[in-house]
Amino acid sequence: MTCLENKRTFYENKNYSFQFPILILWGAGDKFIPIHVGENLHTYFGNNSKFVVIPNTAHMPNLESPKEFNQAILEFLIK
Repeated sequence: MTCLENKRTFYENKNYSFQFPILILWGAGDKFIPIHVGENLHTYFGNNSKFVVIPNTAHMPNLESPKEFNQAILEFLIK
């Protein structure tokens, strides 16, 4: 069991509140952390977040699809 798994209850019950915009980037084919986890994060943070799914990408979109990854970040930062 990893350190994060040992503290799972703590992190699941913690109230996360940020006063700045949040960008959530997800690989559409991520088999390590399913896309529904990203969708849940987006729902949790609501209008304070933007959820971008990068097609044909798995768990490491910054390495697998760097052009799309960087474009999503640039668009987010410009706004």
